[in-house]
Amino acid sequence: MIIAIAAFMLLLCVLISFHEFGHLIVAKICGMKIDTFSVGFGPKLFRIKLGETEYIFSAVIIGGYVKPAGPNFKEEIDPNDPDKERYFAYQPIWKKALMIVAGPLFNFLLAFILLVTMFCYLGVPQNTKIITARQSKIGNFVPALEEGARQLRTETEYQTKSLAKMFKGEVSFKEIGGPVAVFQITKEAVKEGFWMLWSLAIILNVALGIFNLVPIPSLDGGCLLLLVLEKAFGRSLCPKLQKRIYIAGMSVLILILILSTANDIFRLLSK
Repeated sequence: MIIAIAAFMLLLCVLISFHEFGHLIVAKICGMKIDTFSVGFGPKLFRIKLGETEYIFSAVIIGGYVKPAGPNFKEEIDPNDPDKERYFAYQPIWKKALMIVAGPLFNFLLAFILLVTMFCYLGVPQNTKIITARQSKIGNFVPALEEGARQLRTETEYQTKSLAKMFKGEVSFKEIGGPVAVFQITKEAVKEGFWMLWSLAIILNVALGIFNLVPIPSLDGGCLLLLVLEKAFGRSLCPKLQKRIYIAGMSVLILILILSTANDIFRLLSK
């Protein structure tokens, strides 16, 4: 059990850290000032300030965030602030979109790296299931790249279609799992061995990348949707409306978390 818990925590930390690192590195490349990079929420267990950014590790590892410097809206920014040109609110739409989409893209990138690494070591599989990759070692790097790209496309298509079916009502929400289900799967993967856990990391990276692109406010996809509306109307939505949209989006996410966790508990009780 201790090993399973440690593996579960490590998986979450790696997935979340890489996702948020995507936001961070692209923001800094674009010249934005970033106040905070955080893995987790709630009580802060570790914090260090490097340069202008504070790096935080918190107790509740169900997500993370990158906080750009300054207020969220131009209307709230002091026009005399010398740093205002580096605030997220003052960036062109393309830079904002690049920073937002970087998080999910880095999850796909990590999944691809893990796939290529696995295929370089184990060899290219003879079927489409990631977790059964064995069948002899390959001679060079190119086949691993090709198979990694193919498997990433296959897994992305499968998870995207599954998520779409859920939103269409074709799949019962009772089948959706939450953190408890992920822990149970991690525990089983630990029993199966290292490469099963490695495969689970690939699947979860793809899942995190896809889910964050869903256009729900407070997710990356929701932020992108607001940018599309900003471009369409030629100006940002008013701050009050944006705040209400974000609160509504966060409420939806909390509801999904509660319902999925309830599903996990009912499944455990039924066993």
